[in-house]
Amino acid sequence: MNMKTQKPFSVLSWTLLTTAGFILGILLFLAIAEIMEGLKIDYQAPLGFSMGLSIALMQWLLLRKYVEKSFNWVGLSVIAVTSVFLLFDILTPVFKLNIEYLLYPSFIAGILLSGYLQVRYLLSNVSKKAALWNAYNLAGWLACCILLSVIYINTLKLWSRNTEVIVNLTAFILCGPALGYISGIGMKKILDENEKITEV
Repeated sequence: MNMKTQKPFSVLSWTLLTTAGFILGILLFLAIAEIMEGLKIDYQAPLGFSMGLSIALMQWLLLRKYVEKSFNWVGLSVIAVTSVFLLFDILTPVFKLNIEYLLYPSFIAGILLSGYLQVRYLLSNVSKKAALWNAYNLAGWLACCILLSVIYINTLKLWSRNTEVIVNLTAFILCGPALGYISGIGMKKILDENEKITEV
């Protein structure tokens, strides 16, 4: 595939694909969680696996048009996020930690490791600005975490059940686009820099 013939990177397409990946990740996790509940296994690693796989896979559908050997994008994401979640699962009973409060730290740690691996083994071969991915991807996930934090707001319980459901659902709906748009801006800067280098 000739990467030079591709159209300019589309932040909109990246946002839509990331959003789709976010939704698919939730659905995949619910399916796996149903099976694990029947087996009486209470681990958070399936959540990391589901989100890492689904989001990276959907992003790869666009990234493959601009980066050679880009399927590594998926593998690196799955390995990084799943391994971090699994580590937290192992440490939780050992140190008697509250697993509810470890969800966000698990995601952030997984994203940092995933971003490092993706830059180190893939994006650094494409652009001198590859390190931007760490900052923009992390910013996207932080925005997502802030949106989802409304679920833990105690005052929501004082509202009507319908209002609480609407607010929580809105947070979930906006999470995917926020992650996709912010990380997409970073990816565009990286790939635009690659085009400049190619032209030279």
